Amino acid sequence: MAYAIFISYRHDDAPAQTTAIGAALKQQVGESLVCMDVGSIDDAQQRPTLERTALSTAKLVIVVIGRQWLQISDKYSKRCIDNDHDRVLNEIKTALNCQSRIIPVLVDGAKMPPLDVLPNDIKALASLQTFTVRPQHWHHDIKLLLSQLDTIQPECRLKTRQDVSCYPNKPVKAPMPIDGEKLEQILTHQLPQWQALATALPDNHEQTRIELNREYQFVSFQAAVYFMAQVAIGCDIAMHHPRWENIWRTVTVNLTTWDHGLQRVTDSDVMLAKYFDRAYQDYQV
Repeated sequence: MAYAIFISYRHDDAPAQTTAIGAALKQQVGESLVCMDVGSIDDAQQRPTLERTALSTAKLVIVVIGRQWLQISDKYSKRCIDNDHDRVLNEIKTALNCQSRIIPVLVDGAKMPPLDVLPNDIKALASLQTFTVRPQHWHHDIKLLLSQLDTIQPECRLKTRQDVSCYPNKPVKAPMPIDGEKLEQILTHQLPQWQALATALPDNHEQTRIELNREYQFVSFQAAVYFMAQVAIGCDIAMHHPRWENIWRTVTVNLTTWDHGLQRVTDSDVMLAKYFDRAYQDYQV
């Protein structure tokens, strides 16, 4: 399938902001024209080939760069971006070789990496015009980014104001739930402090929901409330929200995807859990 827009990003770097940017693009131009590796491509074995095809046809490639984009390393402390098999490195190389229009989008207070710290194959990235998306100026900044879509292809022109709702909408297509075996692997290797809970829905005891669950402990009630206020910004940006509870110094978080009555764990919940864990690093007792 030919996509007009391809979004390149690191799963461990600003996932909430990337999800929100992808949602804004899909709302404006249509879900079928925007490719994110999570959700757009379901077959893991065919994903590399399909991503190369998507990149070769895309008119616009958005590279989302957060504060950890360059520093994320493997288990040997080698930067991922320096690995010839790194997914993000190869996405950018392919986009440069295909002469697609590339827009680096800086989020979470990130700066464009300077020329001398980028691999040789993607040094051209540092010379491109960047867009910054700030949480406190989300609507203004995303509007500037969306204004670039008119220049790439007629079918990517913005919808009229009447077509755009001011409220979040359910996805046109129900997200794919993560199966039990894969979820167990994610909990073991990526989210060791979380667990999967199965509970009955309050308004329908015959229906079961699966949620990611974790408790966070803080030094004070004020710290717990401040943590909730801080991560709430990212939840709004991602348009994905927790079911949570605060009792004194404890915040209990439950994450599930309710769209289309799914009530199962999806990639959105995993990314939000990672976002919460990174934010909690500044609060651990």
